[in-house]
Amino acid sequence: NNMHTIQITKLLFDTPAESVEDIKAFRKPVSNIIKQWRSDFDNAGIAIDLFYNRDEENNNNTIPRYPLIQYHSHEGNLAITGINEGAIAVQLLSKLLKEREVPDDVHYKGDKKISWPKHATSTYKHEIHLTDRLTEYVITNWLPLEDERYKLWTEMLSLHDRVSLLDEALPRQISKFLSAVGINYGTSSIAFVSNIIATENKIKEYNFRKLPFTCTFRCNINLPEGIGIGQVPSIGFGRISNL
Repeated sequence: NNMHTIQITKLLFDTPAESVEDIKAFRKPVSNIIKQWRSDFDNAGIAIDLFYNRDEENNNNTIPRYPLIQYHSHEGNLAITGINEGAIAVQLLSKLLKEREVPDDVHYKGDKKISWPKHATSTYKHEIHLTDRLTEYVITNWLPLEDERYKLWTEMLSLHDRVSLLDEALPRQISKFLSAVGINYGTSSIAFVSNIIATENKIKEYNFRKLPFTCTFRCNINLPEGIGIGQVPSIGFGRISNL
């Protein structure tokens, strides 16, 4: 059976997100609130490290896994998207935000304040399956290359060689998302970059200055809108949309 249903929940805030820095800064007060309400999440059997991917038992090291909760901007405002168990965690957060008094003057960056949402989340199901024809997608602000490969990219002279590096990264990163939701298509899945539309200003991530790419790619999988792949999808990089 090639059909796999995943659940996605989006929680929208009335707080502008103008930059990656905004999104990154916003994650902290959310994590703090989650920690205050830890017992509610524990009682529901939800691991709160889904919200920040750090191992509290172990020096707060990053947990190396695909993030099932992603912070990003949606139509210019802050948003959180949860996938599968991440979706259930975001639904509980939304419910608690509705029921409880939340300090409404939480600063997340300089004098910027968070408006906590009091309206419902949107939850939907998405069927992932292999398709007969290739669908074209756009991927925005994608960080496809780990440090060594990025260095290789900068040293390459030919566009052909550069694209082959991206083509090697793309299917791997799609597989990483798929395996996080329990799917493995093995060699029957196809994905390749069809166009490099733009490169953004270099951003400093992991003490390494990299170019985020905006590309189109073709793939024979019916991928969900608005999930991220590549490096740091947890703060809005590499978001996919259907062309």
